[in-house]
Amino acid sequence: MTEDQHLLKVYSDRAYVHTTTVRHQGSTVAFAMDDQRRIVYSVLDLSRHDEAKGEADAAYWSEEPLVLRFPTELARVGYAVAGSVRMPVVKRGGRVEADAAERLDEQELDRFLSSTARLGAAAPFHVVSDGTHVYVLRQSVRADHPDAVFRLADGTGSSGDPARADYLAKDGEAKLAVVDATLLCDRFVLAGGELKPVLEVRYRRSRHKGRPDSAKDSLGTQDMEGRPFVEPTQELSFVRNLSGGRFTALLVPTAVHGRERWQIFAHDDAAGRIDGFSVERGRDGLFNTQGTQAWTSPDPRHRDAVHESAPGTCPFTGRPLVLADGEGGRAGTALRFDGVDDVAELPSSALDLADRDFTVEFWARRTATGGRQDFLIGHGASKGVRLRTLHIGFRGDDTFTFAFYGDDLNVPQRTADTEWHHWACVFVLDTREQIVYRDGVELGRRTTDMPYAGLGGLTLGRGIRSYGRGELDEVRIPLPGRPGRSPS
Repeated sequence: MTEDQHLLKVYSDRAYVHTTTVRHQGSTVAFAMDDQRRIVYSVLDLSRHDEAKGEADAAYWSEEPLVLRFPTELARVGYAVAGSVRMPVVKRGGRVEADAAERLDEQELDRFLSSTARLGAAAPFHVVSDGTHVYVLRQSVRADHPDAVFRLADGTGSSGDPARADYLAKDGEAKLAVVDATLLCDRFVLAGGELKPVLEVRYRRSRHKGRPDSAKDSLGTQDMEGRPFVEPTQELSFVRNLSGGRFTALLVPTAVHGRERWQIFAHDDAAGRIDGFSVERGRDGLFNTQGTQAWTSPDPRHRDAVHESAPGTCPFTGRPLVLADGEGGRAGTALRFDGVDDVAELPSSALDLADRDFTVEFWARRTATGGRQDFLIGHGASKGVRLRTLHIGFRGDDTFTFAFYGDDLNVPQRTADTEWHHWACVFVLDTREQIVYRDGVELGRRTTDMPYAGLGGLTLGRGIRSYGRGELDEVRIPLPGRPGRSPS
């Protein structure tokens, strides 16, 4: 034994390939990934001195490294309305997946293959502490990795079984991978010397965070079978084409007290460049891809004097506030619709616009002009019923319309270019006014005969029965009096 060997804590139970450490709540936590992609950790706890252990730090590390336990679900950041995707339940000793109705005991379960741990790539990873939670950020495996899983047609499950035929297909591909070289984030709390996953509240029957199964569904931390709701792994799909763990992330303060942002730098292997992402940190500590919305005066002369964090009335004009345009451009991704059959649909329970103030705002770029109608957003009765069918887009003569099917605001000024524009369509219940803004400038307004009374789902890329040719980004429908319930 050398003189300094008593100063070292050595774990030789496996082959370690990547390590990192973090300081959290007065303790040091060391992490390591082994050659099988398992992540383990050890905690240095100096809060309680033990005469028998002596003064050397090495005696206060965990006796054995602990396996970091990952969730069994994955959620894509920015797609909260879609819910989470379940990992397959894999039996121990092989790769056989259990049936949906089959319940396995703890000793029968392969914890690695049955959780999002299987989705972590063999690459360096990063750990961040905010003083309350420990965040573990990993590069995901590629779609061709043996442990990759693919979405099932039911929209909520996944599988890695090559013999299955019920996979979700897209763009001619036989299967759609749940992750593909993107960034994953999990957070944990340190309690009793162990890192434990974060519990969350959901509807107990639907298991969805924001959508109940029925009026009888109630909120709780467990489902109807007593299984706890654990916060799913967060996939940042906009951080893509990662390789070799070439990314870094940290929390940075802003000029606004108490508000922070995630700053992420990542190497895009396909583009051969380093991308920088600045994402607002949400109130829950995760990622707010929508950002905090600022509201300002509809009159450009008063915008420097009006800056509100919620909808309201302009003190200078008496008119409803409009969303303030942020500085800078868009993130480089958007929904593209071919005008033939492309459509994105939200269920009827996701949005209620009847008999209320509402604003529909979005970025749009037309990919073709003239010759036909191009409706980009629809809501309510799909077959077309007066005051019950909302459709937003362009008429055949390139005029923009904010229409309630027979009670419409058709903007006289034509938009025949193929550039990006920001549109805001406002309905004021008290005055029954329809108002349209383009790039922050009012283009027209009128008064409807009756309030809008449409019920039903929201469609992107289609209105009534007409499809639109164009691209959409940052679609938001902030509803007054319902903070945090703005579909995007």
